[in-house]
Amino acid sequence: NHMHTSDPASLQGFADGVVKGITSAEGVTNVEYSLEPKTATSVPISGSYKLNGNPLFFSGFAKLSGNDIYMVAAVWPMDDDAAEADTQRVLDSVQFRSR
Repeated sequence: NHMHTSDPASLQGFADGVVKGITSAEGVTNVEYSLEPKTATSVPISGSYKLNGNPLFFSGFAKLSGNDIYMVAAVWPMDDDAAEADTQRVLDSVQFRSR
Protein backbone atom coordinates (compact mmCIF):
# COMPACT_ATOMS: atom_id res chain seq x y z
CA ASN A 1 0.00 0.00 0.00
CA HIS A 2 1.22 3.57 -0.64
CA MET A 3 0.24 7.13 0.29
CA HIS A 4 1.74 10.55 -0.52
CA THR A 5 1.93 13.04 2.35
CA SER A 6 3.60 16.24 3.46
CA ASP A 7 2.82 15.44 7.13
CA PRO A 8 5.12 12.83 8.71
CA ALA A 9 2.72 12.62 11.68
CA SER A 10 0.26 10.77 9.44
CA LEU A 11 2.58 7.71 9.44
CA GLN A 12 1.06 6.34 12.68
CA GLY A 13 -2.48 6.98 11.45
CA PHE A 14 -1.74 5.26 8.15
CA ALA A 15 -0.35 2.16 9.91
CA ASP A 16 -3.31 2.06 12.28
CA GLY A 17 -5.75 2.42 9.38
CA VAL A 18 -4.16 -0.48 7.50
CA VAL A 19 -4.40 -2.72 10.58
CA LYS A 20 -8.03 -1.75 11.08
CA GLY A 21 -8.65 -2.52 7.41
CA ILE A 22 -7.12 -5.98 7.79
CA THR A 23 -9.06 -6.75 10.95
CA SER A 24 -12.46 -5.20 10.16
CA ALA A 25 -13.68 -7.97 7.85
CA GLU A 26 -16.75 -9.98 8.70
CA GLY A 27 -15.89 -12.98 10.89
CA VAL A 28 -12.88 -11.33 12.57
CA THR A 29 -12.61 -11.62 16.37
CA ASN A 30 -9.96 -11.54 19.11
CA VAL A 31 -7.90 -8.75 17.51
CA GLU A 32 -4.67 -7.87 19.32
CA TYR A 33 -1.93 -5.71 17.80
CA SER A 34 0.93 -3.35 18.50
CA LEU A 35 2.42 -0.43 16.60
CA GLU A 36 5.56 -0.23 18.73
CA PRO A 37 8.45 0.56 18.86
CA LYS A 38 7.93 3.33 16.34
CA THR A 39 10.43 5.89 15.08
CA ALA A 40 10.00 9.12 13.13
CA THR A 41 10.23 7.21 9.84
CA SER A 42 8.92 3.70 10.62
CA VAL A 43 5.99 2.11 12.44
CA PRO A 44 6.09 -1.67 12.88
CA ILE A 45 2.86 -3.63 13.02
CA SER A 46 2.39 -7.03 14.59
CA GLY A 47 -0.61 -8.85 15.92
CA SER A 48 -3.08 -11.65 15.72
CA TYR A 49 -6.76 -12.27 15.20
CA LYS A 50 -9.21 -15.01 14.39
CA LEU A 51 -11.04 -15.18 11.09
CA ASN A 52 -14.07 -17.45 11.32
CA GLY A 53 -12.37 -19.15 14.27
CA ASN A 54 -9.04 -19.67 12.49
CA PRO A 55 -6.12 -18.00 14.32
CA LEU A 56 -3.89 -15.77 12.18
CA PHE A 57 -0.78 -13.66 12.72
CA PHE A 58 0.14 -10.50 10.82
CA SER A 59 3.31 -8.48 10.67
CA GLY A 60 4.80 -5.64 8.68
CA PHE A 61 5.63 -1.96 8.81
CA ALA A 62 4.80 1.49 7.52
CA LYS A 63 7.82 3.45 6.27
CA LEU A 64 8.15 7.16 5.53
CA SER A 65 10.49 7.82 2.60
CA GLY A 66 10.57 11.49 1.60
CA ASN A 67 6.90 12.46 1.24
CA ASP A 68 5.74 8.90 0.59
CA ILE A 69 4.46 6.36 3.08
CA TYR A 70 4.74 2.70 2.14
CA MET A 71 3.08 -0.21 3.90
CA VAL A 72 4.35 -3.77 3.71
CA ALA A 73 2.38 -6.43 5.58
CA ALA A 74 1.65 -10.14 5.53
CA VAL A 75 -0.89 -12.46 7.15
CA TRP A 76 -0.37 -16.17 7.81
CA PRO A 77 -1.95 -19.05 9.78
CA MET A 78 -0.82 -19.10 13.41
CA ASP A 79 0.29 -22.74 13.24
CA ASP A 80 2.43 -22.35 10.09
CA ASP A 81 6.03 -21.88 11.24
CA ALA A 82 7.36 -22.05 7.67
CA ALA A 83 5.07 -19.20 6.58
CA GLU A 84 6.21 -17.15 9.55
CA ALA A 85 9.87 -17.70 8.66
CA ASP A 86 9.20 -16.86 4.99
CA THR A 87 7.32 -13.71 5.99
CA GLN A 88 10.13 -12.52 8.23
CA ARG A 89 12.68 -13.15 5.48
CA VAL A 90 10.61 -11.09 3.01
CA LEU A 91 10.06 -8.23 5.50
CA ASP A 92 13.78 -8.17 6.33
CA SER A 93 14.65 -7.93 2.63
CA VAL A 94 12.50 -4.87 1.83
CA GLN A 95 14.57 -1.87 0.75
CA PHE A 96 13.49 1.64 -0.21
CA ARG A 97 15.39 3.75 -2.69
CA SER A 98 15.15 7.50 -3.07
CA ARG A 99 13.44 8.68 -6.20
